[in-house]
Amino acid sequence: MVVEDESFTRSTLIAALNLHGIDVVADSGSVQTAVELAAALSPNAALIDLHLGAGPSGIDLAVHLRRLNPEIGIVMLTSYEDPRLLRGNLPDLPRGAQWLVKRTVTDVSIVATAIRNSLDSMSLASLPAAQNPIMQKLSAVQVETLRLVGGGFTNSEIAKKRYVSERSVEQTISLLIKKFNLNEQPALNERASLVKVFYKYANSK
Repeated sequence: MVVEDESFTRSTLIAALNLHGIDVVADSGSVQTAVELAAALSPNAALIDLHLGAGPSGIDLAVHLRRLNPEIGIVMLTSYEDPRLLRGNLPDLPRGAQWLVKRTVTDVSIVATAIRNSLDSMSLASLPAAQNPIMQKLSAVQVETLRLVGGGFTNSEIAKKRYVSERSVEQTISLLIKKFNLNEQPALNERASLVKVFYKYANSK
């Protein structure tokens, strides 16, 4: 089953997977329809986009599908290198889930291999090894702050959303600037550079 809210991307993936010998029994652009199709058709694996618009995320859907079928293979195909950049408080990836970043997928055979691996592997899920090492070391608070800065929120607005002082927000932003070595580029606006960092690793729609 392919779950992707962009119809062109979805149809392209389906055609390419069929050419690689993978039978796509269902496809959907929404979480609700995907749940209904999974319950009716019991697919062996699901290829899911992380960002499916307003409402539940692709990980939320993956968790639900695994409840319906404990053996279903899960592959997340997303523009986000780190799911925390989409939003906070996401559930953990189901065990054995594969994580693919769209910009690193140069051929659909990579996706086909990940689908097959998701059926074979039931080890604990983890984020991809190619993920930026700095992102791996960021705390939940730091990621949330980066996400809010990327969303255009001011320090005052971020402070209200996080129920902390503006000073605390300033300290977190300063730490982020240091972690990404943005203070080594004095000619650039540090906050604008931090926004660029967010879009680099979120690459959101």
